[in-house]
Amino acid sequence: MDEAFAATFGLDPALGREGLNLEQVIATVHPEDREGLLRAIDGAIARGGAYAHEYRVRRRDGRYYWIEANGRVDHAPDGTPLAFPGVLLDVEARRAALSALRDREERLRELADNITQFAWTADPSGAVQWHNRRWSDYTGLTPEEGLGWSWTGVLPPGQAPRVLAKLRRAFEQGEAWEDTFALRGRNGEDRWFLSRAVPIRDGQGQIVRWFGTHTDVTEQREAEAQLRDLNASLERRVAARTAELERANAELQRSNTELERFAYITSHDLQEPIRTVASFTELLGRRYGEHLDDRGQRYLDLIVGGTARMKALVDDLLTYSRLSGDARPLQPVNLQAPLTEALARLSSRLEETGARVTAGELGTVLGDGPQLAQVFQNLLSNAMKFTRPGVPPEVRVSAERVGGEWHVRVADNGIGIEKPYLERIFVLFQRLHTRDRYEGTGLGLGICQKIVERHGGRIWVESTPGVGSTFHFTLPAAP
Repeated sequence: MDEAFAATFGLDPALGREGLNLEQVIATVHPEDREGLLRAIDGAIARGGAYAHEYRVRRRDGRYYWIEANGRVDHAPDGTPLAFPGVLLDVEARRAALSALRDREERLRELADNITQFAWTADPSGAVQWHNRRWSDYTGLTPEEGLGWSWTGVLPPGQAPRVLAKLRRAFEQGEAWEDTFALRGRNGEDRWFLSRAVPIRDGQGQIVRWFGTHTDVTEQREAEAQLRDLNASLERRVAARTAELERANAELQRSNTELERFAYITSHDLQEPIRTVASFTELLGRRYGEHLDDRGQRYLDLIVGGTARMKALVDDLLTYSRLSGDARPLQPVNLQAPLTEALARLSSRLEETGARVTAGELGTVLGDGPQLAQVFQNLLSNAMKFTRPGVPPEVRVSAERVGGEWHVRVADNGIGIEKPYLERIFVLFQRLHTRDRYEGTGLGLGICQKIVERHGGRIWVESTPGVGSTFHFTLPAAP
């Protein structure tokens, strides 16, 4: 025993020179390792030759450390053991490193076994070397039964050729692999998996192994299938609804066409008898008016008034029915032109009422000039009709460019409109006042709405009772 050994284990160096007996050595060995050491020594003595054994010994500081004893047993010619030359190696650090490595491997294995995916590794040729526990739990194959290429036995027969051909091609070319296919479980049920594999290369770029996973995507595929079915069903319903709407639109168009034709024919044919009644009523008044008493004269006045109203109604119906049939192609029109035309048509009325109409800068729109003149005429006529007592009509016409449209405003200082009636006034034949108070047919604003909508715009009104109303409408701007 050298002095270093004695110093390390707290022994007297002189013992080594005089001979160190076995009892002294065993006394430094951890109690749990003594039996194993004695068996190793007995075996070495019996066999002779080299020996190696790891065990824990107590050092001078009282702590136990792992060492490895390496040496041989020398025998006398008669077979008696003579000496045990050898060395003692401190393997504490090595065993700690090995223990840490085993712990790390155990944690990695637990992680691999408990992830939701199937994980596996394969050699450079693609033969599987290891599967995690999830794979065995699903397929029912033992770890040994899933090695090599035997794992392919869980592929449904109809998919195996395609899947294997693509997989082998990836292995041969050293490229990452991805595929979706079914795998058969231990209960005979097939579930779908998204499978991937990537090559692991060494420093020289050579493939040393493959790492792969199988991810269960059965629910995802079922959800996608349900979504496709829902989309297909929705598309069929939309197509059926579209066809139904097209039929309804065609029927509505036919009905509107027939209604417009009826209105046109009716109003056109009514003009002649109305003119006849008006003419003979006028003759009757001129020739026999002086012979009529007050009651007869009142009856005659009622006929004249009714005939005038009938003529106005027929004229408005004829105008409304002609809006679609007489529509001209839309072309650039400066709004000043139709406004001037409307003012010319209303010149007598303007003079009678003392109305004042002012206009700002008006833009150029895509429109039908005569129809736009009709819009201005109807709005200006209403402004001069629905006035407050003792307040001369004042109308302000303005326009503002907003994006691809012109926003036109016609503002008056008339009686205004109550809020509940702001939408109702555009309905045909809707009147808010009696005829004895305000004349009219109830078609004027309906005509305005049809013209504006025919131009692709919209019309609405804002009003304050007792202050006035502002009619708004939009028209497409000319390029």
